Amino acid sequence: MAVVVRYPGRLCLLGEHCEWAGGASLVIPLSQSLAVHVEPARTGLSASAALGGELLHGRWPVDGGPIPDSGALRLVPAAASVLAEHGIHPRPCRLRIEGDLPPGRGFASSTATCLGVLDGLARHAGVSLSPLRLAELACEVEHGRLGAAGGRLDALACALARPAWIRWFPGPDSECRPVVRRLRAGATLHFVVACIPRPRDTQAIVRTLRHAAGGDLRDALQAERVRRV
Repeated sequence: MAVVVRYPGRLCLLGEHCEWAGGASLVIPLSQSLAVHVEPARTGLSASAALGGELLHGRWPVDGGPIPDSGALRLVPAAASVLAEHGIHPRPCRLRIEGDLPPGRGFASSTATCLGVLDGLARHAGVSLSPLRLAELACEVEHGRLGAAGGRLDALACALARPAWIRWFPGPDSECRPVVRRLRAGATLHFVVACIPRPRDTQAIVRTLRHAAGGDLRDALQAERVRRV
């Protein structure tokens, strides 16, 4: 049976990158999204995508196999591999990825794609995962397997697919733990979102924030917490 899942991009109204130092983030989903269509196949795992004006194709073993060093579709075998390690074994299938969410503009298009692939493969295998669990697995794929920059905000915001208030609390392992509160707007709000032509250096931004979060900024936050107590 065919499966279709869809995940939106996200917009962070307050608290961008707070997952590195603690604080809070206010996020909303965009109307633009990416859809993943999953259809049964006889063998293996294949994917096609129309992303950023390019037509992409790939084929891998059903358990993911070796992950390519580059390419937008390498998250497909990475997702299959992570699912298999967690006891969710993908079945042979064909994936078709499409949507109107622009890539490379800070709207978490890669994370939305990753969530769609994870959810689609899991559902095709007969397993339904919660949004929070999907967000955890997406972080494992993007950061653990593919070495992508960024934190947990994108995965949570896209997986929830609704307005949310996320509090970030520093943990003993220097990683901030999220506490999520889903929100319901009291009125219809309209936002105008613009794509600027200049690309952002996300890796440099995150590297600088992580360095600050591990030094003076984290010390200052801890001192403020102690003072309040």
